[in-house]
Amino acid sequence: MRRLLILALTAAVFLVCCGKGQDQASGEEGKADSTAAADSSADSTAVADSAKAREAAVPVEISPVKRGDVHDYILQNATVDTEEGVDVHARVAGLVERLNVEEGDRAARGTVLCRLEDDDYRLARDKAKVNYDKQRADFLRLKDMHEKQLTSTQEFEDARFKLEQARIDRETAELNLERTRIAAPIDGVVTSRYIRQGELVDMTRPLFRIVDIKEKIVVVHIPEREIGRLRQGQQAYLSTDNLPDRRFEASVKRLAPAVDAETGTFKVTLGLTDPENTLRPGMFVSVHIVTETHRNALMIPKVALVYENGSPYAFFVEQDTLTRRVRLETGFSDEDHVEVLSSVAESDRVVVVGQNGLKDGARIRVVAGLLEEREHLAGRAATKENKI
Repeated sequence: MRRLLILALTAAVFLVCCGKGQDQASGEEGKADSTAAADSSADSTAVADSAKAREAAVPVEISPVKRGDVHDYILQNATVDTEEGVDVHARVAGLVERLNVEEGDRAARGTVLCRLEDDDYRLARDKAKVNYDKQRADFLRLKDMHEKQLTSTQEFEDARFKLEQARIDRETAELNLERTRIAAPIDGVVTSRYIRQGELVDMTRPLFRIVDIKEKIVVVHIPEREIGRLRQGQQAYLSTDNLPDRRFEASVKRLAPAVDAETGTFKVTLGLTDPENTLRPGMFVSVHIVTETHRNALMIPKVALVYENGSPYAFFVEQDTLTRRVRLETGFSDEDHVEVLSSVAESDRVVVVGQNGLKDGARIRVVAGLLEEREHLAGRAATKENKI
């Protein structure tokens, strides 16, 4: 009996000890799970905060402030022309027998561009020649008789008059025959052919257009108020939408001596430089006549400007992620850049995309423009090293 009692007490003690161990293990596991949950919650909060910060930052592109030459200019639109260009007309009527040139062909002065049928003109020349020979023979016979006083002076003078008239008729017939060969009056390129083979032509309409493309010009009409800003030899440049990345040098070649009273403008002719023959006669161009130049000026891209009540502003980068809104005082400008006269340093960076809707001190995230910025800074560093 006593033995059974001892066994029961031992079992009870064992059960109590096991229960305490399990409770302690469960508590430790609960503490670990609680700590892990807290850490996970903190990480999630940090990720969410970072995502919100990125979402709040406005994506923008930036560009460095640059130095360069900027011009003030008079802007006009015009078309490219040539100094020499003529419409070729027939001097006689006839059917086109043969065409010798096509559009785009070069033709030296005197080159036969086409031929007209000349049968009638040959017959007219032969007839005139026969008549001239007859009148010459009659004149020589009467001249001999007049010297021997066998004929009157009136008959002699009539014979001389008929001979002269026959000579003129013969030369006219020869000239008309020669004019059946239509020749180029200048050296140049055939830009237009208005006729076809077998077509009947006359003197009323042109047959070809020939231009000398070596010497191109542009003619503009400038308001008379600008007359004091222009002079012969003044520099200019041309641009065209067809070639947006190209500029073509030009200069003022001639200034009209008088103002057109009806339009209030005066004619200005510019000679242009185009050694590669890129510009073609008739092309539409924008003409920029430079009137003044600011050298080594601070410039920003025009696209960076925003306007408020007619005043220009721009947003500059502060501490890589914030913006500073600056009211600008601007100077000269061209198609792409504007000169900034105050409140800007060469080390500044300006927002060129995404600036609309920004506020002063807004948070930004640069998504482009960094390569250009690095290249600019590298160039400035190289310049400083060269100076040292």
